[in-house]
This record gives sequence, structure tokens and C-alpha cells, in this order.
Amino acid sequence: MRAWIARAWHAAAVSAPARSEDGDDTPRLVAVHAIFRHGARTPVYADVPGLERVTWPACSAASARDFSLALDPGEPALRVRDVVVAPCPVRLHHLLDTSRPPPRAPVEIVGQWATVLGGGCRGGQLTAVGCAQAHELGARLRAAYGNGRLVADVWDERAMSVRSTCVPRCVASAQYVLRGLFPRQVEPVPVGVGEFGEETLFPNGRRSERLAHILADGRASWERSPPEEAVRVRELVRRTMPADAFRAYGMDRCNFVRMRDVLVALDVHALPLPHGLGDGGVLERVDALATEQIVRMMRGGGGPGGTGADLSHEAHRHSLGVFVSQLLAQMDERVRGENTTALRLYSAHDTTLLPLLMILGAFEPPHNRWPGFCSCLALELHDLVPGAARPVGEKRRGEEEFGVRVMYNFEDITARVPGCPRFGPCPLPAFREAVRLSLLGADGHTVHDPHGGSRDPMLVGGGMSQF
Repeated sequence: MRAWIARAWHAAAVSAPARSEDGDDTPRLVAVHAIFRHGARTPVYADVPGLERVTWPACSAASARDFSLALDPGEPALRVRDVVVAPCPVRLHHLLDTSRPPPRAPVEIVGQWATVLGGGCRGGQLTAVGCAQAHELGARLRAAYGNGRLVADVWDERAMSVRSTCVPRCVASAQYVLRGLFPRQVEPVPVGVGEFGEETLFPNGRRSERLAHILADGRASWERSPPEEAVRVRELVRRTMPADAFRAYGMDRCNFVRMRDVLVALDVHALPLPHGLGDGGVLERVDALATEQIVRMMRGGGGPGGTGADLSHEAHRHSLGVFVSQLLAQMDERVRGENTTALRLYSAHDTTLLPLLMILGAFEPPHNRWPGFCSCLALELHDLVPGAARPVGEKRRGEEEFGVRVMYNFEDITARVPGCPRFGPCPLPAFREAVRLSLLGADGHTVHDPHGGSRDPMLVGGGMSQF
């Protein structure tokens, strides 16, 4: 059997096409989990001085009128590269019960929308640029997995699923991704939306008191002992920015995450950066420092540059551990032939992708860059011994006959995952081992611990959902 598998792995390294032809022994793509960040938006920290003078490009009308998640299928079409594109109609439902209406956006997001920006956009709202990015992502997903390669060119509920957080920019992004993926789709596509307080698609302090404490300790560590580069950039900004804006950006506490949010939103829409911050590579330095700040938070203040123990694995378990455990369980179902869903889409946040890359061990320098708008992480499950390559008479399939290929923005990064080969899909047992310490069951027990481990208490706390 090992000889059969070894030959399949070699074939995967050479070509790894999406489907097996004529029953040969070429590895075959059988399932994909595509997790993507929403498209470009206005700043979520939209109340800083100076933004009131900026006029933003057209925003998506989704949810703008009454802040309801029941999106209007007749939303005005947008012009995307000289082509008029209408969002795909969707039918939103509660993630856990399709008969229930979708959850409404939480007070934190409603608060962002309370700020009206120049041009009529709201804080944290998907813009026309973001819609175009999402549509382009959908088209790339169609080229990679659609048109019969993995799924058909129209929606098939038996083979596909879509999930979104209840944040409107994620729901609207899903609409445009679906339009790019299924250009001819007419009937509404069902989209599952989870309760904000129970969401597992981002580090959610409301779900875990322990996670809230880890993030708070990491934030305090950063403010107490920022790196030298953070101090240098802070002082540079202090010399160019009015005092009220300096405090509003949180720069007195070296909060580069807040500043990055505003500057990147302006830059992606080709709008000038305020206070001379467009000069001297300041944006690039702020971007790198914001990334370092988030990583310090996810380590609880420990690890390189911090103080104390590195709490990365514990933070991973309490942030996206349940979600990663669900992904593996769904892969296992496909291996056993118990599930027909071939393509699963997840419309989420940068604070989804960044921890996922950390869990995969794929966020080490020089690859530790903040996920951009509409960045996409795809986990492909390949059958390494399909069709004729399987010994005659074998009925039961083992997980060692399947492998996972990790694609980030359509680039194969599987080799960055510890324990995975340099070429071809990573054997499913090796992939499982790579993420084992970051798994957490839905009941709050650590999956890797045969004795159950510690529970994840559920109560309100800080988190990283706002991006």
C-alpha cells in the first residue's frame, strides 16, 4: 500500500490537477474549504479627526438603509471594470437552524455605522472597490474550482455551502464572490449566518474568558514595552500630527492597529494619507508594526520581543480552535464518504486569516504580512489513491490515502506547514499533527487531550472581531 501512496504523492507534486481522468492514479481534488476576508471598506475607526473631510467612493447599498441583514436582491448594480455587475441574490438563515431568521449585527458594528463619512458611506462599510475585489475573487475561484472541475457552474446545495459572520460587509462580500463564481445564478443562494456572541470564525472574547485575558495581557505588554521601532515611528508621527488626532489614533499607547486601519483604507481607495503620513514609507512601517502588535497579543505578551511565556497555542485553541476542529471533522466525513459537500465558502475577516496562518505555522518571517482585503486561504483535500490506483477489493479508505494542499491567495504554501513535504499535498495525518495543539472541541474541551482537557468558559470579554 505504501508504494501506491508514494507514487500518488509524486504525481501530486508534478501536476495535482483537479480531477482524475479515465480512472488513472492521478490524485484527485475532492473538497475545498475557502476562507476569505471581506473586500475593501471604509475605516472601522472612522471617528478620528480629519476623516470628515474625505469623500469616499460609492459604497455597497447592502444593509445601508435599515441595517437589516436581509439584503435586497435588487440592490443597485455596480460597475466593475466597465462591466455592470449585480450582486448574487442570497437567502440568509441562522447558521444552526435554517428555519430561523439570521442574527442581526451586534451593537459594536451598529456603532461603527453611526459615523457617516463624506460621500454617504458609513464606518466599516464595503465600498465599490471592495465589491470589485470580491467579484474578482469569485472569478478566480471559478477558474480554479468551478465549471465542472470540482463544482458545477450554477449553485448546487448538495455540493456547496456558504457561511458568513453577521457583519454586513462580510455578507455583502459573499454576494459578490458568489456572483463571480456563478455569473448566471438567478435563484437566491442560502448563506448561513452565526450569532455574533457564539461566532468561531474570529478570536471571540465573548466566547472565552481565557482568550479575553490572553489578548488583554498581550495588549498591556505591548503598551508597556513596545519595540524600539514602534517608539521611533510614534515620535515621528507625534511631530507631524495634531495632538487631538495623535490621541484619537491611540498613538500615545503605540496602537498601530488603529492607525493601520485608517491608513490602509485610505490607500486602497487612492485617497491621500493625512498629516504627511504618505511620505518616507510610514505606511509600510505602520503596517509591519500593527502586525507585530497583533502577534504579541495572540501570544499573551510572551514570545520574541515580549515578556513571559508564549501562550500562542492556548490562544489559538480559544480563538479558532473550534473552527479548525470542524474543518478536520468535515474532511474526515469526505474521506469516509459521508458528506457530499465539495466546496465550502467562508466570508470572514483578517482576524480570521491571520490566526489561521499562525496555527498552520505559515506566518513566520518573511511571510508574516497582514492579510489584505479579499485575501483567501483554501484548504484542498486530495484523494491520493483514486480510481485504478486503489488495490482491487479495498473498500475501507484510510486517512493516509488523502492529503491537504494549502493555498494562500492561489499560491501553494503547503511546504511552510511544519511536517509537510516540500512538494505536493500534505498527508492528512501529518496535516492533522501540525495543527493538533491548536484544536478545541465545540464543547470547550481540547481535542488532542484524551482526558478532555480544560473547558472554555463562555462570557463577555474582549476580542478581535472588528476588522
